[in-house]
Amino acid sequence: MESTKTIQLKIIDVDNDLVETMQKYSEGMNYVSEVVFQNGKVIPARKLQGIVYGYLREKLGLKSQVSCNIPRQVAGSYKTLSDQIKCKKIRMAEVSLYSVFHDSFL
Repeated sequence: MESTKTIQLKIIDVDNDLVETMQKYSEGMNYVSEVVFQNGKVIPARKLQGIVYGYLREKLGLKSQVSCNIPRQVAGSYKTLSDQIKCKKIRMAEVSLYSVFHDSFL
């Protein structure tokens, strides 16, 4: 049996590399979210990764693991949101798919 625990850490001396990585991660999330939004429909994670991987690696300088995780996370979030809208759990007027990521990662 495997267990997972999530913890929050308070970082006293913030390393500039960590801050830079977090900013690049945020930029990557916003970029990938914009790609999905411009497409007008949910893009599967593998296909989305093929579309954005080069940009995340070359332009933002993210490591490969992060460049693979970002499209998967964005695709999953858009899929969940799309399913909730279809099930009428939330009304379309209450949510802008683009603002879900764009606003939360600024």
